[in-house]
Amino acid sequence: MSPPLRLCLLEHDTSTMYFAEPTAFWINQRSRVCWAQRNLAPERADLVWVFTQDPLTAEVRAWLDAQLRRVRPDVRVLNPPAVYDAYHEPDCFPRLARAGVRVPRTEFGPTDVES
Repeated sequence: MSPPLRLCLLEHDTSTMYFAEPTAFWINQRSRVCWAQRNLAPERADLVWVFTQDPLTAEVRAWLDAQLRRVRPDVRVLNPPAVYDAYHEPDCFPRLARAGVRVPRTEFGPTDVES
């Protein structure tokens, strides 16, 4: 059996809630193909997942850019900064709905408000 893929969960230290550590723990408990670590040196990773709190501030983007420059060219980056905040765009839910994805309602009328 080949060694597990090394997954780097990139999470900036200014996040108000940290999710990468418990996610890495769960992955490491359950996965037979992947070993995860929060902020593993990106140059050592076989897969990188941008896993920091959104929306991305200028400070966080600068930090991520510095980390991602260290990633080997053949390594895939999941959720890269260029698309990270896409679901904050005003037309995100309508675009997802048109693509067949179930999304929460985004338009409400008078019957939706209790008197």
